[in-house]
Amino acid sequence: MGYHPAVLAPTGIVAYTAGGQTIDRFFGLNMHQQHTYNPLRVDDYLKVNQKTVLLIDECSMLSAQKLEEIHNQATIATENNEIFGGLKTVFFGDMAQLPPVALHQGFFFQWPLISLGYIYELKMPMRQSAAKDEPPNGQRAFSVARENQICFIGCLL
Repeated sequence: MGYHPAVLAPTGIVAYTAGGQTIDRFFGLNMHQQHTYNPLRVDDYLKVNQKTVLLIDECSMLSAQKLEEIHNQATIATENNEIFGGLKTVFFGDMAQLPPVALHQGFFFQWPLISLGYIYELKMPMRQSAAKDEPPNGQRAFSVARENQICFIGCLL
């Protein structure tokens, strides 16, 4: 049995466009009260889908603090102390496009554990395609995630 995608994004509009849900909703984070967590959603998801890969779009919009929250919640949900609770994680985005939603919480690339990931740098921007013969929900990223715990795919220029 292969990996099951959890397609996530920092905002509702991006999540809707990518065919997924917001990071806050998936991990049960309360954006109005820091350090509050409702584990039921992510716990239930991981029980049903034991081989999950996190596909996170528009990663430039994530702050260093939000990455730490994602890491903490994934660690709690999986009871695994590895980075992101041992869940394979693929980030997509253009680092020069959009700043973090909470700019005062640091940039994505300022998170200390970011250096543990593998970066696939695109030489030219790739746009989403509406081709009917393409796999849904970023499934092409699975082959990238198989050999790497964390991957970053995007234009870093």
